[in-house]
This record gives sequence, structure tokens and C-alpha cells, in this order.
Amino acid sequence: MNLLSIFGFSKKRALGLDITDQMFVYTQLGGEGKNAKLLSYGKRNIPEGAIVDGRVQDDGRVLRVLREIQKETKQKSVYVSIPDALGSFFKILIPKVSIGDVRDHIEIKLKEMVLFSYDEMILDFKVTKDGDSQMEVEVIVVPEEIGYVYKKLLMQAGFVDINWRTNAQASAKAVILDESDPHMVVVLENNNASVSVVQDGDLKRSHRFKYEDHDLYEKIHAYHHDWHKEKGKEEGLKCVTLCGNKADMERLEGLAKKLKRRVDHPEMWNGIFDFSKEVPDLSPEESLLYVIALGLAREHLDDNI
Repeated sequence: MNLLSIFGFSKKRALGLDITDQMFVYTQLGGEGKNAKLLSYGKRNIPEGAIVDGRVQDDGRVLRVLREIQKETKQKSVYVSIPDALGSFFKILIPKVSIGDVRDHIEIKLKEMVLFSYDEMILDFKVTKDGDSQMEVEVIVVPEEIGYVYKKLLMQAGFVDINWRTNAQASAKAVILDESDPHMVVVLENNNASVSVVQDGDLKRSHRFKYEDHDLYEKIHAYHHDWHKEKGKEEGLKCVTLCGNKADMERLEGLAKKLKRRVDHPEMWNGIFDFSKEVPDLSPEESLLYVIALGLAREHLDDNI
């Protein structure tokens, strides 16, 4: 669906693209801050078998879908998330250096920590804190053959400036709460779940796991329990936000009963920008598919200011 004719063209545009095994979900924003407009959004189904467990199996069919999105949005830059299970996410400290030297220092640090091998590549990094002597960076590391394939296909589709994030990083930008207390964000995608803890918009930690319907609540409860055991009551998780393509009301109620905590769906469209007059005409269930893509687009727009 394209809304450019309704809201007009903006020089500052941002595109978020969420890649899953079944579909590509995207949102495009234009403008600044609370005055931003939703320019376009949509989802494109991927032919069955073209991506399996996050790995591209059919370059041609995936490339065709990416070209459709690039043609519709007319966007050269994009923030992309690939399934969290494909790579590793680290938050580390490195010496304060110029931005051009950050990647080299990240690689040195990861090798020192025995977290980086010859067949892996740093897909992307994000400086989250820049102190007087140290920098905190969030790093995404993936096997080289995976990162190369996705980067090649996106560039062939017409995307020149590509920035990468994990589902956890993207959801931390999309699920905005007024409380400064730490809260949990759970993103469900078929039989995979991403669980993260966010405080004041800062991603504290994240975890990705596979689940069956009968053990989903137990696995989330274990993560919830570990946080409380480590942090204590004062830094306990105050609430849980459930989103993704299987975040139905039954799961919402079941998780709240298991955790004995408030569990809600995110108010993502109104929570990020002033969409009071142009919230997409989607069912609440379908809207939950756009959490990752909207978080990516929001960060893209913020970085362009």
C-alpha cells in the first residue's frame, strides 16, 4: 500500500525492512520526530522454500521481491533486520577512537574474548555510548556466507546504503513505554521467539529461542525469573509487551497468568509518531507484524536528522 500521494514527499525518508522466512515486512517514514508521516507500508510473501531458517535458498526469487519493494519505495538506503538466530549480538566496550577505526577495534576485542572466528564477519555495529575514554557499541556478527548473500541481493535490488539490526534492537525502538523501569519485549515469529529487556530505550540484553506451544510460557518465565534473581526487586521487570505474528489474545492472557505481570500488546503506531489521523487500516493482529519494520524505520529516521 502506498500513501505517498496522500501525505506528500519528504526529503528525509526512512525505510525499515524486516526479513523472515515467509515474508518481507516494510514501513517507510518521512519527516522528523512527532511530525513524521507514514509514507508506505506493506508485506510481500516470499515463495515457499526461497528462505529456510533464515538462509537464502533461491537468490532469484528473493531478489524479485526485494526489487518490488525498492521500486515502490524509491529508497536507496534501508535499515534491515535478519532473523536473530542467524548471528550473534554483543554489547562491548572499546577505547574511544574515530568512527573509521571502530570496526577494527571491535574485531580485536571480539577475538580477545574468543567471540570471533575466521569464518564470521561483523555485519554492523552501533555506537550506543560515547564517553571520554571508552565507547559502548552494539555489534552484530554473522557467518560470512550469510552476510555476503543478503548484502549482495539488497545491493542488486537497488539499495546502496544498508544498515543492519537484530529483531531485539528494532523492537526496542518500536515498543516505547512511559515508565523508566525495565520491561520485557517478546516478539513471536512462528516457532521462534526473541526476548529482550529494555530500559529507557536502551537494550540491556536479548535472547532468541525456538519453542513449541506447550513450552512457550515456561521458557519466557525462566528468562523472567533469571532477571529478577540477578537484579532483585528494585530493578524487577514491571511489564511485558507481546508482539509478532502469533501474539494473539489467548497468548497474551496465558503469559500474564504465568508471569503474574501486566502483559500488553504494543501501541506502536501511536507510540512512536503522531499517527492520530493516519493509523493504518489494519486489524490489531495484523498490525503486530509491523513492530520490527517500524522500529527499524524509526531508528533510520532518527539517524538521518
